[in-house]
Parts: sequence; structure tokens; C-alpha cells
Amino acid sequence: MTKKHFIKLAAVLKAHRNAIDKLKPFDYQDEIAWAEDSLVSKIADMCEEMNPKFDRKKFIAATK
Repeated sequence: MTKKHFIKLAAVLKAHRNAIDKLKPFDYQDEIAWAEDSLVSKIADMCEEMNPKFDRKKFIAATK
């Protein structure tokens, strides 16, 4: 994957987070936030495996 792919993927995840934030019930905010962070982390793991130049911190910041 290239930098363009990583940027697009981060944008998709950010849009997903924003959509979920508008919908999530107050009782489950912590669980939903954990699930979102876990998903982003697992995708970042995959990206690191695919590209040794992948910047994990920058990617995660771009999804928030």
C-alpha cells in the first residue's frame, strides 16, 4: 500500500468515528470508543506489515 492508500483509509475511519459519535448511546460510549480504537489499531498493524515506512502515530492521529 502507498501513502495515498493510508491517507484514504484514515479518512474513511475518521468519517466512521464521526458517524458513530452522532449515534452512540450514552450507556455504551466507553465500549464503542474501545472497539473503534481496537479496529484502528488492528488496521495500523496490517499497514505496518505491508509498508515498513508506515507512520503508525500519524495514521492513528489522522483517524481522530
